[in-house]
Amino acid sequence: MKNIVKVNKENYQAIINFYNNEIKDTIYKEIDSFIFENEASINLALYLEGELIGFANGVKNNELGYITCVVIKKNFRRKGYGTLLLNELENILRESNVKKIREIFFNPINLPWYIPNTNFHMHPGVPAVQLNSSWYNFLLKNGYIDEKNYQNGYYLNLDDFIVNEAIKANEQRNKENGLEVLFYDKNKHFGFTELFTDLRNPTWHRVVLNNLEKKDPLKMLVIVRNNEILGWTGPLDITGNGRGYFAGIGIKKEIEGNGLGTVLFNRLVMELKNIGAKYMTLFTGENNKAKYIYLKTGFKEVEKFAIMYKEL
Repeated sequence: MKNIVKVNKENYQAIINFYNNEIKDTIYKEIDSFIFENEASINLALYLEGELIGFANGVKNNELGYITCVVIKKNFRRKGYGTLLLNELENILRESNVKKIREIFFNPINLPWYIPNTNFHMHPGVPAVQLNSSWYNFLLKNGYIDEKNYQNGYYLNLDDFIVNEAIKANEQRNKENGLEVLFYDKNKHFGFTELFTDLRNPTWHRVVLNNLEKKDPLKMLVIVRNNEILGWTGPLDITGNGRGYFAGIGIKKEIEGNGLGTVLFNRLVMELKNIGAKYMTLFTGENNKAKYIYLKTGFKEVEKFAIMYKEL
């Protein structure tokens, strides 16, 4: 007898154990808490003759829905149980007036994943669907469309990282022309609002403002000319098991073309290494020119993710 029920708090630990056991053959990292809880979450468990054989999570955000995961016990895969759970999630979302589902891109629930061929180095959230994985093929089979808008995951081990001489020379040339990379000083530097308006990126602006509201704000790197902020990256922080944090990097259009993006990013990487970071991970759109900065710095592409959707 099959039975799909909504997960309650009494079942959280059982779901955690189930999830950790069944994702061992994937890139996903084990979890130690029930990360699927969200005010708009839908958590479903599938039982067969009283045995837990499936778990699925979806999230509703106005008329947009997300499918975070559908996990089926290994011995019961490819027997239609995954589709059964997925269909139930879709029905609930449809009844909640959701018009479109995106698999995970911008989902408020993040699934951490391991970087292949490393000593358990990890990134805190998959940006989309791992291309050509069993999850990707499952979604294709169930009517999801690959937007062909790929997100690339990048990785750098910091053990042997150094800033090369060409980048150092470029930093010096820009300094001589009045463009200097410094740690942000609230008593001297100005222009964050104008910078992020120019970049059209209120998310980065919120990162900066949230950091500055802290009792002890984390250091941030800026490009300045006459104390005006023309570029930014940071804040400098280490998360998890030695991962150097990266929120973003941006420079004003008026100083583009001088190699300052690469200079600024290399300074960030070195400063993170100096405070004890062991590695860095990040992701960006395949067509985002920022990827050339990361590649020039020594990062390697380690995974490719596909943004997928389905109209309901």
